Amino acid sequence: MMKRIIAMIAAVAMLLCLAGCKNDADKNNDGEKVNVEEKVLQSENFSFDLGEATYLFERYFIDFYNNNAQYISFYGIDIEKSLKGQEYTKDVTWFDYFAEQAETYMNELLVFCEAAKASGKELDENDVAEIDSIIKEFEDEAAGNGYKSVNELVSEMYGDIVTIDDVRSFIEKEKLAFKHYNAMVESYTFTEEEENTYL
Repeated sequence: MMKRIIAMIAAVAMLLCLAGCKNDADKNNDGEKVNVEEKVLQSENFSFDLGEATYLFERYFIDFYNNNAQYISFYGIDIEKSLKGQEYTKDVTWFDYFAEQAETYMNELLVFCEAAKASGKELDENDVAEIDSIIKEFEDEAAGNGYKSVNELVSEMYGDIVTIDDVRSFIEKEKLAFKHYNAMVESYTFTEEEENTYL
């Protein structure tokens, strides 16, 4: 499994609107001390901390790499080096690019999570069971591949400060947001003419 190469937390903190924090500290992939529970984005009732933001950042990069592995050099990306020093466009690094994607997505999730709460939507037993199943996949992979714990696997995949609790917390908010979004889409009705024109 490819050892993660992104030097994360300090730049994420600057890019993603720092807010209040607690005193628990850990180290990022550069060995720098960071507050792993620091809130990088928050709304009235929901928030994302540094661990969750790091998980999403790495998830974006993993997806990009998996979809473009054979062409990765054509993008000018050297996976042996930090993305912070690799140019995406003039004055924008690949780190900036993925951080911006993550920030945009988390902001969208917060909007829909708040809307879900306002409309009384919550995760039900089926939602929780689906999340449990995802977490179990991580646990089974860790157990089947000689990892001492599931957190050791998760930190290797997504960054030194990321834990399985960060993964679960992120997925819970993501699923709640999509629960409201899907309900909203399903509530729309279209005339036959509109369907023929736009759908």
